[in-house]
Amino acid sequence: MLTLDLHLAALEKDMILKDASAYNVQFVGCSPKFIDLFSFERRHEGAPWPAYRQFCMHFLAPLALCRYLGLWAGMQSKLRTDGIPLSQAAAMLPWKARLRPGLALHIVAHAAMERRHADAREAADKVRRIHMGKKELVNLALALRDQVEGMTLPANHTQWGRYYSDTNYSERAFACKQRLVEAAARKATDGQAMAIDLGANTGVFTALMAPHFAFVLAPDVDPVAVELHYAALRKESGGSNILPLVMDFSNPSPALGWACAERQSFPARCKAKLISVLALVHHLVLTEGIPFTQLAPFFHSMLENGGTLLMEFVPKEDSQVQRMMAARPESLAGYSLEAMRTAFAGFFHEARQAPVEDSKRILFIYEKG
Repeated sequence: MLTLDLHLAALEKDMILKDASAYNVQFVGCSPKFIDLFSFERRHEGAPWPAYRQFCMHFLAPLALCRYLGLWAGMQSKLRTDGIPLSQAAAMLPWKARLRPGLALHIVAHAAMERRHADAREAADKVRRIHMGKKELVNLALALRDQVEGMTLPANHTQWGRYYSDTNYSERAFACKQRLVEAAARKATDGQAMAIDLGANTGVFTALMAPHFAFVLAPDVDPVAVELHYAALRKESGGSNILPLVMDFSNPSPALGWACAERQSFPARCKAKLISVLALVHHLVLTEGIPFTQLAPFFHSMLENGGTLLMEFVPKEDSQVQRMMAARPESLAGYSLEAMRTAFAGFFHEARQAPVEDSKRILFIYEKG
């Protein structure tokens, strides 16, 4: 929406937005900002919108796939740094989506035209013969805006999308955990630094960290939880210093592009003063098979020197762990408090531990020397 609105604003000044890459938009909190000022140029009378194809590949195609296939389809964009090819998107969409007028035109027919004019010389000649005045350019942008605005969330129900309404915490345990997290954030506070709430879900605990840091990342593997968090932040403030992200910590975003140097990996982009890892470690160890000896250096690499790691240990006696491992009890063999403390002792100083009242869980506060 930001890209299209800027393009429409440029047209009012007889200019045009020549690029429509998703990478031209970055976030300040949850507020999108367009950063590529060199994407604006003067409009040439009669010329079509040069960024039309790119917009469809970077924005319209991924949104359509998420809408009709499920939110997991958004992960395609991690593999395709220059957008999802329209031929691929058209092939993946179900028939009911392909028959919708907007998608039939901007994705299906668009892909068919690309196939017919696959030769670059033919394509260039075809483009030269297209004439679009300002009115046609505005109408195209408005039609694309209607398509984007009409994309509603699929009726997905994910395991963690409603986590806090289906949790085994008592009110007393939940309140205790909130107090401990807020106290740790207040102690580690740095108005110029970043905090990361790994496994943030819908952001209940992220909100406790936000007042103490310049910027808080709130990544979670569940796209429904992340969407609920993002929508709530936008509704409440229209901005924020919190950025929710979809992120699978067993497979975080890698370095991408030429020589793996155009886009840094997720860990490389993160140097935080505080990292919070609540109700996550047992999933990584027991479900994903990542040992404590691998988790410790991973968290260590994302912290500034002198930074704080707030980590929740969920013992094997906890009902959530018992439910997770009901079919795989053998996986619990190497999962213990002693194994965790031994692994983390090589990377952190254990400053404090605090039991979560009315539960079997413990919060550990580690410091990076």
